[in-house]
Amino acid sequence: MPVSAEIAKEQVRSGRIVPEYTTDLSVADRFSREHYLIIVRVKVKYLTRGSVSESGWVMPKNTPVDPVGIIDRTYGKAENTGQANASK
Repeated sequence: MPVSAEIAKEQVRSGRIVPEYTTDLSVADRFSREHYLIIVRVKVKYLTRGSVSESGWVMPKNTPVDPVGIIDRTYGKAENTGQANASK
């Protein structure tokens, strides 16, 4: 089952509710700096539109994904996992 439209709206507004992904390379570039960029393949039936301005898509946390690429964009530094939420 995909994420409900209500949950997707809350994700866009507050963040950190369900995983959000983008189909826009420039958005992926911006958000992955000093992190890892993970490229996945997922069935469309699991996706719900997320942030329109970020070409975002949300999906349930237990969605089966097929990782097809991992790009290290940490530039040799420790990844900052405490970074502020981009949705706020």
